[in-house]
Amino acid sequence: MNVQGMDDAEGDWIAAARSVVGPSCLISASFDLHGNVSRREVEILDMLTAFRTAPHVDVEATRRKACAMLVECLRSRIRPMRAAVFLPIALPGEVTSTELEPGTSLYAALKVSDAVPGILDASILIGYAWADEPRVGATVVITGTDRAAIESETQRLAKNSGASTRSSASE
Repeated sequence: MNVQGMDDAEGDWIAAARSVVGPSCLISASFDLHGNVSRREVEILDMLTAFRTAPHVDVEATRRKACAMLVECLRSRIRPMRAAVFLPIALPGEVTSTELEPGTSLYAALKVSDAVPGILDASILIGYAWADEPRVGATVVITGTDRAAIESETQRLAKNSGASTRSSASE
C-alpha cells in the first residue's frame, strides 16, 4: 500500500493494531508478492506469507495459509520467529510474472524451503517499483520455529535471487 505523505502506511497500521492487542497476541498477515515490506512490519508481525503466483491465482490459498499458521501456533502455543533479507532491487510488476523466467525458478525454490523442518512459511516479495517510498524493494521473509533453519533458508533464497543482501531477524 502506498499512501501519499506516509513512508510506511502499512507499518503504521500494523503498529496501531499491535498497540491495541498487546505484545502477547499473535498477528498473522498475507501479502501480495508485489508488496514492499518494511523492517518495521517484519518486526511487529508474528508471521506472514505472500502470494507465490503472478498473475495472482493463489490469493485465497495464501489467506488460508496465514490463518492456518496462526491457528497452528495458537494450538501448539508456539511463538514463531522471522528472518528477512531486504534486497536492493526494484522491478516493475510487468516483468515479474511467475509464469516466465526468472520468476518461475525463483518461486519454485520456495518448495525446497517448505520441506525444511522448523519452517512455517517462506515468502519472496518482489516489491512494487512504482511506489515512491523508502521501502521499495524485494524482500525474502521466512517464518518458523527453528532460528538456524530460518536464517539458513532466508540466506539461501536471497542468494538464489542473485542480489547482494542485508539481513534482519526478529523474534
